[in-house]
Amino acid sequence: PFYLALFDLDHFKVINDTLGHAAGDHVLAAFSDILREEVAGDGLLLARMGGDEFAMAMRGSSRAEVEALLSRVVLHWQQSPLWRRGLRMVVKSKPSIGVAGFPADSGNMDDLLVCADTAMYENKRLKQADFHFYTGRELIVFQERQLARWLNHLHQALQQGHFQVYFQPIVSQAGHERVAYEALVRISRQAQGDVLQAGHFIAYAEQTRLIIRIDRLVLDQALACLCSHQPQPVLFFNVSNHTLSTPGFDGYILEKLNEYAYDPARLVIELTESAEIVNFQHAESFINGLRHAGIRFALDDFGTGFSSFNYISKLELDFIKIDKSIVWGLMTDSGYTKNRGIIESIVYLGRAAGMQIILEGVETSAVLERIQGLGADLLQGYLFGQPSASV
Repeated sequence: PFYLALFDLDHFKVINDTLGHAAGDHVLAAFSDILREEVAGDGLLLARMGGDEFAMAMRGSSRAEVEALLSRVVLHWQQSPLWRRGLRMVVKSKPSIGVAGFPADSGNMDDLLVCADTAMYENKRLKQADFHFYTGRELIVFQERQLARWLNHLHQALQQGHFQVYFQPIVSQAGHERVAYEALVRISRQAQGDVLQAGHFIAYAEQTRLIIRIDRLVLDQALACLCSHQPQPVLFFNVSNHTLSTPGFDGYILEKLNEYAYDPARLVIELTESAEIVNFQHAESFINGLRHAGIRFALDDFGTGFSSFNYISKLELDFIKIDKSIVWGLMTDSGYTKNRGIIESIVYLGRAAGMQIILEGVETSAVLERIQGLGADLLQGYLFGQPSASV
């Protein structure tokens, strides 16, 4: 067992901005010298994590010993004057310190780092003690703050029209011709000059009804963008479980298809296999009603959840999209045989159920070479085109 402590110098950016990077480097060197002096002993390991962050591992130490060591570090830092070029630096930079125990708080190193990191930020936030030991509550508070922050960002993005639809091509296995496009949502952050992918924010949106507004917006923007193309492209459109269970969304889809004179047979609605469908009766009604209008359905991220075969047996689907994690598993010698067998089994199952198979995550020519002969109908990945705001 051991304790992991993370250190972060408060207001370090202010030092860099006001006194210059050379002064900032001097402060970092002085703090690391103090850490090295205090860590001179068996079972102690010190590392710089980057920027103004340091980590210390203390093996075999009791909590009381860790507290005593960290108190000495803080006191040493507070009482040590900083001199540079013959002048004493006046630096108001207290270290925030978070501590987590292995295996008491986590038996996984990545998770242990998260525990120590959240404890450190709790110490920074509270400003009531020299250090803070992880209790478990910090992560909940951190997640709540993250959710509140992201919900605020999402509300602003909706109000200011920053949501944007990107399109990624889906190609045929045989000749790699573009036969369809998947609509992907992004947030255009003009002030920062970048674009946020859905992975950054979609999980937060799905915790509230904001995801329903986003799904509606994506469908509306995608149809508006593609309706004038001749022939109209086949459009794959993701629907969250929240939206799927919302009364009236099927009517909204038909209304938008009519508004943009878009052929229903050229719309494919994707259901995510990893998102549990709670009400199968409603899902069946939703699917069957839209299928009568000609709309088709796909099961996305197949193989990532525990409901794959349940979905196939209960829902009438047209496509299976095999998740990229299984496709990428072909690239390792240890995983090739197993993942190839999984893909071949899914292809066989899909064929028996009258479905077409799409392989996701075809990012390189090496991946393309590995999937030859697996019997997929369609392919998707950066090798054939990155998501773009136009088609």
